[in-house]
Amino acid sequence: MDSLHLSLRSKSSSGLKNKPSLIKELQKIAKQVTTPTSRRSLLKNVIVPQTTRASATGKSYENSIKKFKTSNSHSNLSIKKSSTKSSSKTPSKDSKLKSSKHLSEPSLNGLKKSTDGPVRLPLTPKSSIKLVKNSPKAITSAKKLFNLLTKEKIIAKQPKKAIKAISSRTCTGTINGKPKPNNQDEMFILPNFAQCKAQSLIGVLDGHGIYGHEVSAFVKRQLPLMIENNLPYEGNLYIVTSSSECSSETIQKIEKALIQGFMNTHKALINKRIIDINYSGTTAVSVLIRDKHCICSNVGDSRAVIGRFDETWHNVELSQDHKPSDKSERARIEEAGGRVEPFKESGGQFIGPDRVWLQHEQLPGLAMSRSIGDLVAAHVGVISEPEVIVHEITPEDKILIVATDGIWEFISSYNCIQFLSQYYEKGNIEEACDALLQHAISMWNAEDNVVDDITFIVVFF
Repeated sequence: MDSLHLSLRSKSSSGLKNKPSLIKELQKIAKQVTTPTSRRSLLKNVIVPQTTRASATGKSYENSIKKFKTSNSHSNLSIKKSSTKSSSKTPSKDSKLKSSKHLSEPSLNGLKKSTDGPVRLPLTPKSSIKLVKNSPKAITSAKKLFNLLTKEKIIAKQPKKAIKAISSRTCTGTINGKPKPNNQDEMFILPNFAQCKAQSLIGVLDGHGIYGHEVSAFVKRQLPLMIENNLPYEGNLYIVTSSSECSSETIQKIEKALIQGFMNTHKALINKRIIDINYSGTTAVSVLIRDKHCICSNVGDSRAVIGRFDETWHNVELSQDHKPSDKSERARIEEAGGRVEPFKESGGQFIGPDRVWLQHEQLPGLAMSRSIGDLVAAHVGVISEPEVIVHEITPEDKILIVATDGIWEFISSYNCIQFLSQYYEKGNIEEACDALLQHAISMWNAEDNVVDDITFIVVFF
């Protein structure tokens, strides 16, 4: 039965080696209700989970015990009394009814009452009970147990919600007042990320090159999945869902998951040969927001900035733009055989920012030192490994903005926070986003006849 198909991911640990496998026990129940068999074939020692608080309160399991009685109208369910004195004696119908065994079904509310850490589920054999395969009550019992263990991930304590409001805007750029063929920017806003309430993953992407819009669209879909797939587990639970406050060890594991997620996305893009990424790629900046932490991972020149109010408004950088002019970035590129210098005109004059070139060719001319994609530039030191910055949210932190360079080209981080602060004080995030978009467009129009794609996400804490 497809609806009972179990898809639980787990890692073995030394502490669980001597305990029954949760998956195997659920598979036994699934087999009970899906495998055609004789009505005389009975299931013994049904396994159900217990909580550590059940014995203390005595209320977690109240009203959750069902009696399975024999009935002439329901002949597909039979219950027999176990005899310790003699197995040859056959009890009467009355004695069968009096000695009917019960099947305990755990209360979900009881599982959620634990105060610290994830709820442990020691699997304890209960009284021997015999259920006919494919019977309605057997199916119902199996479904309830399955749903209980999978629906909520059995999270003992949820983190506090850090986000009060969130909104975003994106706008296709223009050339001489006419829209560009494609908006190469993308973004994602994922509340309850990795099935953890009050945990969100947000990010923006800025594609470049002929196929930059295809690259950014691909990364938008794949990057969150790659990050989630690399998040650490503890048994069957994400470590990031096990408690409201992340330990330093947990933070380090999440950092590794973010780095691996970015690099695996780059590898997946290479393997997807439909997109030509020789001279096309994308920036990517993501922020994992959970309780008291913002964990930012970044490649390229998109940016994440915190707005803090401490008597006055000022900015706190969550990411650093990856430019070839940076000393450490330049050293890596030159060591890989690349060349860093601005674009050189036919007259020999240099114009614009530093770019990445092959040693003896005027290619590819990438204006950033890290990106996803850009295969030619990757051969001369441009990497997809993100820089990860962990920020502990303080009560003074009020605003977070994550944006592509359509915002940052003419608006500094400081000025952006000053601009948004007036709307934070009004408590109107939608008005803030509308005003910022129009302000950025007007700044572009004042400088040139070209307006870049503009994409940003604003968070109010």
